[in-house]
Amino acid sequence: MDIKSEIDKYIDWHSNALQLIKNMLLYDRMRIEEIPQVIRITDTSVYVTAIRVANGISCKRIIETFNILCEDLRSIDTDTEEYRNLSNLLSDYLHLNNYKEEEEFINYKENLVKNSKI
Repeated sequence: MDIKSEIDKYIDWHSNALQLIKNMLLYDRMRIEEIPQVIRITDTSVYVTAIRVANGISCKRIIETFNILCEDLRSIDTDTEEYRNLSNLLSDYLHLNNYKEEEEFINYKENLVKNSKI
């Protein structure tokens, strides 16, 4: 058994699986909460895709996506690279979205900041 070829097979499989997940998100065939948490946490590109899709659908949908992201942030250690990546992603998209002027989003953002433990 050649370890390098086995690792290469795994990397190919992993890459194909991530692409499938992102495509399913992109075509709204899957929601972020249906993806296992370990995948959401370890590969921020999954969240980038989910947030972009949600941003194009509705304020309610982007808030739902942010809520899942916040739950994931609360579940991981704050000293990890994953935490830093996801918290930076949340911070960036709180400012870069189509709904930042809507009252529902403004209230959500204020409550998130006020009650934040992330």
